[in-house]
Amino acid sequence: MKIRRNGFTLLEVMMSMAILALVSLGVASGLSAAIRAWERGEKDLDAYQRKRILYERLFSEMSGTIHQMGQNEDDDNRRMVFDGDTDSLSFVTTADSMAYAGYPLGLKEVFIRVEPGDGLTVSEALFSNRDFFNRDRGVTYILDPFVREIGFRYFYYPASRYQFEDMPTEGEWLDQWGPEHIELYESVEEDLDGTRVRNREMRMNIPVAIEMKLSVWNPETDEVEDWQPIIIPLKDARVIGVSLRWRQRTR
Repeated sequence: MKIRRNGFTLLEVMMSMAILALVSLGVASGLSAAIRAWERGEKDLDAYQRKRILYERLFSEMSGTIHQMGQNEDDDNRRMVFDGDTDSLSFVTTADSMAYAGYPLGLKEVFIRVEPGDGLTVSEALFSNRDFFNRDRGVTYILDPFVREIGFRYFYYPASRYQFEDMPTEGEWLDQWGPEHIELYESVEEDLDGTRVRNREMRMNIPVAIEMKLSVWNPETDEVEDWQPIIIPLKDARVIGVSLRWRQRTR
């Protein structure tokens, strides 16, 4: 009489366990890779959002720059209120105008730079044409502690209606732009009655655009990364820019 036995042999059980272990290992590896990719995506998204918010804030402040004249106590003459260097920038803007108690909304003066140990630092104050860029006024705050360096360049383009022989005709990027960036052009011509007339033009303006680039410390890699530079057009560069021209008879 033949006895039938239901079940698996030891070899079949061992092979099934081995197959199950391999499948579980593959699933666990895939799940682990998916979790790492998700965490990496979250970090990349956070970094992108941080970069976007920082760039949008600075873009808003700088694009609202206007041409403004003023004279501090230590200035001999009225000058353009715009000081641009390679690693700092001071300007007057219409963006997010400030309001103090008892005062209406007004223009805002801004000073942007990187302070060692603090990061990207911004000073803001209600604009005063007799006491501008005074660090004792207004408020100062750290916009981003991870920024290690900031760089600026300023695009100059001659936009005069009058063309003199020594006036440049092409735009160029400059490392500095400030009160000393005032250009004087002269030409001499004869009037119909034979009188010599000297034409003089003095241009005081703000740049057409500003290039800004940031170097930011990444805490995940402990490295300083150079972000892609951005170019910020100044909306009022050609609208409010001042071009003074006068004629002077030489005899």
